[in-house]
Amino acid sequence: MSDAPLTAEDVRELPTFQEDEREVKAALVHARRFATSEPFKDRDQAGQAADAIKVLNGARKTAEARKLETTSGWRANTAAVNAEYKELLSPIGAAESALKRKGLQFKAAEQARIEAERKAEQERLDREAEQKAADSQAAAELAAAEPENPEAKELAAEAFREAAQAATATPASPRPAPKRVRGDYGALGSYTTWKFEIADPAQVPREHLTVNEKSIRAAVKAEQALAKAQERSFGLQIPGVRIYADEVAVSR
Repeated sequence: MSDAPLTAEDVRELPTFQEDEREVKAALVHARRFATSEPFKDRDQAGQAADAIKVLNGARKTAEARKLETTSGWRANTAAVNAEYKELLSPIGAAESALKRKGLQFKAAEQARIEAERKAEQERLDREAEQKAADSQAAAELAAAEPENPEAKELAAEAFREAAQAATATPASPRPAPKRVRGDYGALGSYTTWKFEIADPAQVPREHLTVNEKSIRAAVKAEQALAKAQERSFGLQIPGVRIYADEVAVSR
């Protein structure tokens, strides 16, 4: 088999394809006389149609088997190439994952540092506010003890203003870390997605529940097999589920 890819014209020139084409066309010609909107007129005609289905099925299976045989060489080559490239690129994926993980760790540490600085500044302001409040209280007590002393009153008023300002002071917003870590020609960023896990299935709201079609299908199959074994009618009923018979034609 040549390594060059086949074109549509090449495939049509293959002796195996031409043989399959003849068989398919013959099977279609044999079946075409039954391709009308009229029902079968009698059992004999229905039997002839069954023969036509058998011929169609045989032509399809033969052609599909030959198709796999024709492409087996290319498929084998593709599998070999994929396996080698998978092995070649595996270290690339591992290295990328490791570096991205470290990049996210760096960003998290940087954000934690900024938050720690903001917290430390807030704690400093809180301590300053407490001290100013204590100074204001002391100044107020001094003014109350010396009602005729104007300097004491002025000192108490100034201390009260400073305490009020300190009580409402907030730390300056820290400069946020850049969203991307940049190199000479690359940049590493991130985005946030929200995931979930079920902690208590009993508390999940109804709108987030789904019907277990797998278990329903298993129950239907089990009842079908049991009814056949016991030679009785199918009798399974599931509230909220319509179970109906679907007759499928089979060619043998």
